[in-house]
Amino acid sequence: MSGEYGLLLDQTVKKRLYRIDYRQLVDPFRHRDERDGAWRCEFWGKNIRGAILIWHLTHDPQLEQLIRNSVEDLLTTQTDDGCISSYPEEQQLEGWDIWGRKYVMLGLIRYYDLMGRDSRIPGVLASLARHLRGQLAQKGKKLLDFGMHGGLAASSILGAIVQIYRITGDRQFLDWANEIVESGAVGGMNIFEAPLNGALPKDIGNGKAYEMMSCFQGMISLQEFTNDEKQLAAGMRFFRDVRDHELFITGAAGLKDCWGEYWFDGKSMQTETDPEKSGALGETCITATWLHYGNELLLQTGNAEISAAMERTVYNAVPGSADFTTGRWIHRNPTPLTSPASKIPSDDQIGRGFKSPFGGNDCCLAQGPESVGMAAVMSVLRDDSDGWYLNFYIPLETSRFIVKGNYPFGGSELTLEFTADSAFPLYLRRSVYLKQVICRGVELELPDDGWIPAGTSFRRGEIITLIFDTSLHQVFQDGWTAFTAGPVVLAQDSRLGNVGAGLTGDPDFQPDDPVTGFRTVWKNRHGLRLCDYASAGCLLQPDNLLQVWLKP
Repeated sequence: MSGEYGLLLDQTVKKRLYRIDYRQLVDPFRHRDERDGAWRCEFWGKNIRGAILIWHLTHDPQLEQLIRNSVEDLLTTQTDDGCISSYPEEQQLEGWDIWGRKYVMLGLIRYYDLMGRDSRIPGVLASLARHLRGQLAQKGKKLLDFGMHGGLAASSILGAIVQIYRITGDRQFLDWANEIVESGAVGGMNIFEAPLNGALPKDIGNGKAYEMMSCFQGMISLQEFTNDEKQLAAGMRFFRDVRDHELFITGAAGLKDCWGEYWFDGKSMQTETDPEKSGALGETCITATWLHYGNELLLQTGNAEISAAMERTVYNAVPGSADFTTGRWIHRNPTPLTSPASKIPSDDQIGRGFKSPFGGNDCCLAQGPESVGMAAVMSVLRDDSDGWYLNFYIPLETSRFIVKGNYPFGGSELTLEFTADSAFPLYLRRSVYLKQVICRGVELELPDDGWIPAGTSFRRGEIITLIFDTSLHQVFQDGWTAFTAGPVVLAQDSRLGNVGAGLTGDPDFQPDDPVTGFRTVWKNRHGLRLCDYASAGCLLQPDNLLQVWLKP
């Protein structure tokens, strides 16, 4: 990766991933002393899988050693019965225990997939899963009988079980995955049938967004092996319902409570001026999981409609969730988006909630690097016939071509240059912002949506030019207005002038001269300046205010 995402990856490694105390993250499993019902058990898996994904994109040697050392450390905590848990035996299955075991599995699965196929890992994963299933059988209960949010949190282990089946080929894990889907994942209803019955996300289970999406992600990953058309249709319907009813203009989602963690008709509520009514907006964990869900759905369907909905998230919510110069992330977005507010960095969740500080760890701090890595790794895809798909238009280099430019933060043009003679089908996603594609001097015909075939054979040095619409557009909702430049959302920032000032007359914004600390700045003839949402409020300080929705 190069350009802004290359910088994000570099800063994520140096300012966050190098600084994690990985041994401390293993301590809860080493001592099994998490007796207060907390979730220290999630932090190893969340942090390590994000670190592995970032290593996969950067191949940073120092990061690789940190990861390998931490995996070795974790493996020493597995007992003879196969268990890796932070909860003492008498409290296992309760609270966040199963949730934490899920993240151990996910961390080890990614380690196996991306860092050398360690021959020990399939056995470790199988024993983890068998031990958990045995505990449930001994009590005569299902996953949804345990854990938080009516069973959603525990049932979200579904995706890990599917992947353990993929790795081991052991049929019992496929059977278990199907049983979890058949159980419905929550007491009192089947969440996987609910979308086709007309239930909106906020009315499914208790509306807990992150856990719910994780369950749906697991169900979609199962389709690689079961290809159940009804389940796939339900997954697409759920995706569209989230897109149409819950996603903010920034590509983030989640609200209702003080941490922004629930579905709550977010698209409509994003212009609410009273946080008491809306709750906080936009948990970073939801941003990461939205990308996870979209990626899984895209891999199973190839439907470019999915990527179109992720585009706003990739260019706004992901880079806008952090101060990458210090390695801090926010838990929730500025609230409300209709008046001056600041981005607030996450704190020590366990210290705040249980009076027992745990290294400054927070679920969204752990998921921040994961969201950066997911946005990057989804940029280029391949299919079984070696077709290549350029999905997100981020400057990058592959083994076959280089994408150059600074779209969407500066300029409206990208060039794709082939670095070797190649014979493979290349497809370009028909983004709504993509206006012109010139290949070998010929302008390609652009379909309304889907994928644009760019050719099947290319010579070294050949160039494809992509031209985008980055002009200013005005969006209206409930008497408020917001501005976008291509997929980039614009906002006021207190470093550029008064925040909260209404618009006067014709907005007439034009690109302004570069300003240090901002990716892009726009200015109108009245002196009002806007910047990209990702840069707005990125100091994560109480006096660095921003506002997205303005009064016309």
